[in-house]
Amino acid sequence: MTPEAEARAQIDQILTAAGWSVQSRDQVDLGAAQGVAICEYPLKKGHGFADYLLYVDGAAVGVIEAKKAGLPLTAVEVQTAKYSEGLPDHIPAPRRPLPFCYQSTGIETRFTNLLEPEARSRPVFAFHKPETLAQWIAADLKSPGSTVRGKLRIPSPLDDRNLWPAQKRAILNLENSFAASRPRARAGVRWQYLNRAEILSYSFADFMIRLRRPLHLRQASNERHKQLWRPTMKNCVIND
Repeated sequence: MTPEAEARAQIDQILTAAGWSVQSRDQVDLGAAQGVAICEYPLKKGHGFADYLLYVDGAAVGVIEAKKAGLPLTAVEVQTAKYSEGLPDHIPAPRRPLPFCYQSTGIETRFTNLLEPEARSRPVFAFHKPETLAQWIAADLKSPGSTVRGKLRIPSPLDDRNLWPAQKRAILNLENSFAASRPRARAGVRWQYLNRAEILSYSFADFMIRLRRPLHLRQASNERHKQLWRPTMKNCVIND
């Protein structure tokens, strides 16, 4: 078996485990499952063949570019985007170009969600389930920009009561950083406990969950901190 064939065999297994029906283009049955992956699907002239064309609920939603193990997948992201734009006109699709693009060796898989602003590929453990892609498509059709990254561009009003000024600045700086699509942002918060300095680095999610909690919970937490900690938060910064 060639390395390419081994990669496709592994991809078939991962797709099947995620609930996809993997089918040959000569024997297509879109009603066999909610999600159908058709192998070697011909695209428009000049766009070649999609290694896998993904259907959800009878409509095309994405493509998979298969490569042999060892090849850098980031180098084929542009090729996958080209496939997503080459869907024949007669094929039903809720979004064009096709929004969900995967690059995979069967060992490593990367995913690009074109519903996101300034979409970029990222590593994933496996292919998403058909119902997950269906939910994302439905949410975008109902309210464009409903992805997590899309929502980060329009943050909700901040209840800054009982927040230290440095906490408020940290939250707003984080939100501005993520709105600008800088995903590596971290908050460096310096505290002084007795005579000992410690640096706490929170991920975005953890930091926001802690500081955007309901007011009564945050007040109780802050009171406990004030009893034990003497904060020196003037050095609170954002590191991209």
